[in-house]
Amino acid sequence: MFDISFGELAVIGVVALVVIGPEKLPKVARTVGALVGRAQRYVHDVKADIQREVNLGELKQLHSEVHDAAQSLRNTVQTQVDEARQAVGEVQSQLNEVSQTATHTLAEAQAQLDAINQTVVEPLAPTSSSASSAAAPSDTAPSAAHAALPAAEASPPSAVAAAETAAPLSSSSKPT
Repeated sequence: MFDISFGELAVIGVVALVVIGPEKLPKVARTVGALVGRAQRYVHDVKADIQREVNLGELKQLHSEVHDAAQSLRNTVQTQVDEARQAVGEVQSQLNEVSQTATHTLAEAQAQLDAINQTVVEPLAPTSSSASSAAAPSDTAPSAAHAALPAAEASPPSAVAAAETAAPLSSSSKPT
């Protein structure tokens, strides 16, 4: 530590023996040894305190890094959740629009079907002058429905298809 050789220690010992004397030299040597021991313990304690402070600083730095990483992760997750909620909201609004459009289209199709049924069934309905045709067998009903088809052919193709499907339905509803 101090870079003192054995020869230098021997010279110091001889000078101490001459200056202090042989009777007090063991007591002085014990006192010097105790002081050196205290100094070493003090240096060791200071080193330990410095090491603890360094470790504490590292722990604080690690704590702040972990806290920052957790905050970043939380922000990322929150952003993803917000984006997912927005996407779900958009899909839900699109589904509502499609549902409304489908409901509206279905209502229009039902109205057209009702109108077609009215145009097909009215010529087939018995009147007071054709009471005898109402008592006729059911095989005349399809021919009457087919007779109404030329008038329906002037309408759009979907109306014709609806009339063709409606005609057998209306003829099967007649009593046999």
